[in-house]
Amino acid sequence: MLSSSAIVVPVAAGKGGVGKTQIAANLAIALAQAGNKTVVVDLDLGGSNLHTHLGLRKRYPGLGYYLRARTAALDELLVETSVPGLQFIPGDGRSPFMANIAYQQKLRLIRHLRALEADYLALDLSAGASYNSLDFFAMAPSGLLVTQAEFPSIMNMLSFLKQSMLRRIRAECAKDYRLRRKFDVMTKRATGEQGTLQSVRDELDRLEPGLGARIDALCERCRPRIVVNMVDAPEDLDVATQIDRAAAQSLNLSVDYFGLVFYDRAVKQAIRDGVPLMLQYPDSLAARCIRQIAERVQRFWDRPIDASAMRVRERAAEMQASA
Repeated sequence: MLSSSAIVVPVAAGKGGVGKTQIAANLAIALAQAGNKTVVVDLDLGGSNLHTHLGLRKRYPGLGYYLRARTAALDELLVETSVPGLQFIPGDGRSPFMANIAYQQKLRLIRHLRALEADYLALDLSAGASYNSLDFFAMAPSGLLVTQAEFPSIMNMLSFLKQSMLRRIRAECAKDYRLRRKFDVMTKRATGEQGTLQSVRDELDRLEPGLGARIDALCERCRPRIVVNMVDAPEDLDVATQIDRAAAQSLNLSVDYFGLVFYDRAVKQAIRDGVPLMLQYPDSLAARCIRQIAERVQRFWDRPIDASAMRVRERAAEMQASA
């Protein structure tokens, strides 16, 4: 059986334009700079551009080649970057229909991703709640979600979390055809704004006593890590109160806050220069914020953080004052 001890860090977003790929790339760099063997993978199938944030040209064979050639080995696609300890697996936006790979292809890819030798495996997922993104996000009990502080972005993030948990609950029912059919009917109601995971959980438990307890345990294990990007002030993290309430009431989830990244012109300039932010502007405010996220990933990825929003806000205020 293929296996690896790599810690999987999926990076997702409920919508595009929130800076997910920039966070994924520079977080991977920060983890490698901290002495960790890190692999970052472009899993934005059909729209890959992670290489641009790593300062690399699009000239290497990527996942499109791997998926087309059944004999291709995933580790043969590893590309060395200019950062010691950091390797990269490109996507392949030039291949048609990459965003719609077959389920068996996806299972094979997930199995081989898990086998890669690394301390950290960072995954840049496509924005939104496609089945691909949901299944890659589920490679780890906890994943990192990037959002902005504005209401539409937060609502898209919460919608992603709901779809993610429904996808995981369906996997719990997969071996029982009767439960799976009932679940599919129930989720049509649960996808609306008024639908809750609690109602799905309770009905499934009535059909299969004990399944509710398994779903509770699943929700407890799945503790999303949230990064609020492109903020103007630490006070923007006041949205944490709304997020916490919505996650608890509608999704039966608790969340942890792993970072707040200030709006910083250095980010756009680094992209224009074709050089990673962490290398071009390592002392910029945004780069310092991302290093803080990397530190939290190393210290707290597998356990909850008490008063995480307050801690992130206080540290962000200190960094802003010293900038």
